[in-house]
Amino acid sequence: MLKLRVAKRTRQAITLEWNRVESEDDGDSMVAYLLQREDYRIRSWVPIYSGFSNSIMVDNLRPETCFKFRVQAFTKSSNTKQVLYSEEIYADTSDDFMSVTTFHRAIQYGDLNDIRKFVRERFVGDYPMCDVCKLYA
Repeated sequence: MLKLRVAKRTRQAITLEWNRVESEDDGDSMVAYLLQREDYRIRSWVPIYSGFSNSIMVDNLRPETCFKFRVQAFTKSSNTKQVLYSEEIYADTSDDFMSVTTFHRAIQYGDLNDIRKFVRERFVGDYPMCDVCKLYA
């Protein structure tokens, strides 16, 4: 049976992996995989990976969002063709930011390490940083 599982998740990426499928013949055929994500807007499965690897990182995802995935395995030898499906799984991107409550406590107790962590997480890219935040970055 083909089993799909979440190996790792971050704010904008989910790494999925699945067990390798052995072909039914003496190994003279390759097994290819097709990973799909359900697109709820069009109510259809959209292919996001096709190849021979048994893991993939799906990136550029929206933070704190749930996604539905499935994988198919295709084997083809000289006399047989086989298609296996995994169960559909749900996986969500995480919110690994420090909470505002934790930040408030860090300020209250003067925990500079947590204050710096909060500032670095929140102010990345081209966003302008206020003068107070620049002191802790």
